[in-house]
Amino acid sequence: MAYGFLFAMLSPFFFGLMNVYDKYAVERKIKHYEGYAVMNGIACFSIAAIFAAFLDWSTLKASDLIVPMIAGLIWGGITWLYYIVLSKEDISHAIGLNYVYPIIVAFLGYLILDEKLHPIGYLGMFLTITGAVLLSGRLRLKSRTIIGYIAALIFFTAVAEFFVKIVTNTVPLWNGLAISGMCTGIVMASGVFLPAIYKKTRAEMHNFHIAFMGISLYYVAASCLYFAMSELTASLVSGLAATQPLYVVILENLITRKVGRIAHDKEFLPKLGAVTLIVGGVVLIYLTELF
Repeated sequence: MAYGFLFAMLSPFFFGLMNVYDKYAVERKIKHYEGYAVMNGIACFSIAAIFAAFLDWSTLKASDLIVPMIAGLIWGGITWLYYIVLSKEDISHAIGLNYVYPIIVAFLGYLILDEKLHPIGYLGMFLTITGAVLLSGRLRLKSRTIIGYIAALIFFTAVAEFFVKIVTNTVPLWNGLAISGMCTGIVMASGVFLPAIYKKTRAEMHNFHIAFMGISLYYVAASCLYFAMSELTASLVSGLAATQPLYVVILENLITRKVGRIAHDKEFLPKLGAVTLIVGGVVLIYLTELF
């Protein structure tokens, strides 16, 4: 139990570290985020394929792989949205707003799985929406395009997590992670078949080690998450995972101060306050599942 709690705390930290690392790479190391995304896809597929080679697949049927594949394909699309937003907006804004998605997950659970939300959960929704409104007012770019990308990121993240919940009920966790990881990598790397992205990928190939490090952080975070899931209840792990935007805001501010500016919004405390409302609301939504 103690180790499960430790890994549940480490997972959002490593995810947040990955987010800030990606933003640092895009802002200060990479000229073409599209090429960086393709290289991340190649690394993502490679690591997942190697991982899959050491797993037992004898008990699984071909039909068992459909849902993990769908989840991976959706995550691949989400990752492209993530890099588009990353190239245009502060990562703390994007990740903070993205954590509105648990409201959609709760709604889908109510409609499809007949999951009931505790009354305190509605307070959590109110806090989350309030924080999102405050944070959205701080967006550097307020064009319909970037707002549409962020809205799509929120919606499809909710759909993907909904599929992940189904995956964990039908396939062993590590097998599901491997299949999803390979499919995610395929979608991300497929951009190389577009002539414009192919040229940008070739221009960034010398930075492959930077992409590989980012994906390695992802797999460290995901492994912590899956181990935590095997030891603790899903609601507790999800509640702790909602601390990710807080880590992002703090790490973003630290990197900006010590290494170089990666955030355009210079006001730390107002941004931290909005993210805290979102995180607090999400934690309430998930922890009410314990009642």
